[in-house]
Amino acid sequence: MRPHGGADIAESNCFETDWQDVYWDSNDARLLAVKGRYDPAGLFFVRHGVGSERWSEDGFTRSAALP
Repeated sequence: MRPHGGADIAESNCFETDWQDVYWDSNDARLLAVKGRYDPAGLFFVRHGVGSERWSEDGFTRSAALP
């Protein structure tokens, strides 16, 4: 059991404000590094997926590059 409860990405709440912690917990930084290695342009994303905070809410505008 996790203290914050967690969530399944397939049942995500699109209004979740702390989604990186809820869905990915301490793995977020590591997963972002892996994504940067295999998708350096940050082209592949889903809402509340690893690295999606670098895109606008509607997914049409890139707001930041991957590290």
